[in-house]
Amino acid sequence: MIAAIALILCAAQAPGESTEGLAMQAARAKMMTARGQKVSYTKKWDLSGLPHYQPQHKVSGAVRIRGSNYITDGFLAGYWEAAFKKYHPEAKLDFQMKTTLAAVPALTFNDGDIGIGRKITFAEQELFERYKDRSPIEIDLATGSYDVPGWQPGYGIVVHKDNPLAQLTMKQLDGIFGAERLGGWDGTSWRPEHARGPAENIRTWGQLGLGGEWKDKPIHVYGLTLRYHQATEISDIILGGSDKWNEQLRIYANYVSTTGKLERSLGDHLANSAVRPHPT
Repeated sequence: MIAAIALILCAAQAPGESTEGLAMQAARAKMMTARGQKVSYTKKWDLSGLPHYQPQHKVSGAVRIRGSNYITDGFLAGYWEAAFKKYHPEAKLDFQMKTTLAAVPALTFNDGDIGIGRKITFAEQELFERYKDRSPIEIDLATGSYDVPGWQPGYGIVVHKDNPLAQLTMKQLDGIFGAERLGGWDGTSWRPEHARGPAENIRTWGQLGLGGEWKDKPIHVYGLTLRYHQATEISDIILGGSDKWNEQLRIYANYVSTTGKLERSLGDHLANSAVRPHPT
């Protein structure tokens, strides 16, 4: 298997071999490049009340930063480097930003000093722990945006505008999106105390207190494909780190259309009896 992988990595594209995956990456890169040149908002935080940065020592040489392409697709990397070099003119920020997937491996194998991206996944944490014999240091420094779509997502739960539901609790979200389970994950540790039974499943709007015509209507649950990291993040927040989802979950994903553009396979399937977690 190892030899086969090595041959695949070294081989050129074989005649007739599928290039759909590469088309997806090309369409995504084209979309992100165009989006990154636009100014999405002009609001600025008032930072005057924060303590001024006081360098404890001078930094020189390269600071290797790896991970999310969002940082360099837009203007953020340039802003950071200009501000940093005001205090450390002899330093150079070395950005290699193709995907968040590179952040933790770069730190693990000493190819980077800082990794930037979304929440560390189970596999990434396990990789780092096995090679380094310690857990990675994860620092939350920003959330995703709710009003500027297409970048780091801010998560929200969405129902149709005609749905009379006013609010949901975290426990109810677990009942809607989850299923019975024997436990869940906390990082790379299994927690049996996260178990719950099928009696806590919520499958109709009446179970959420709606009456009349809504009482017996089924809740149609939508979500991004479970192969995307967003599913794991949502699971960690509302399902106790479980991979047991609602058995009727309808998943959607991005794909490349016949025009070569990146599309989302959700279409117009959302009915007024649907609920889904929505990354912007």
